[in-house]
Amino acid sequence: TTANAKLEWRNWRSGTLSVVGLEAGGRWVKIWVVVAAAASNIGQFTSEQAANAFQLEGMAESGWLPKCFMHRSRYNTPLVGLGTGLVIILALSSSDFVSIVDLLNG
Repeated sequence: TTANAKLEWRNWRSGTLSVVGLEAGGRWVKIWVVVAAAASNIGQFTSEQAANAFQLEGMAESGWLPKCFMHRSRYNTPLVGLGTGLVIILALSSSDFVSIVDLLNG
């Protein structure tokens, strides 16, 4: 088979995008693809955590959660909500992916 047949999107697995970058533009394009994907994942994770923290704050304002979730830092960020997300992430970080998906899908 040729390299193009291996890069058909139906055959993609983890790491294939960097191979496409290598094939399309060489070593530097591969590096940029990996760095861009990492930055994108970090940004998506950070924005999701911020949205969750503000949602917890909103629930506290509506009376669904304790008032401590309404506390904000001097930078106007909901500290207790961010801390709660951190604790949950650290607790789940020792689990394997399938167990987390099973937990979320109940």
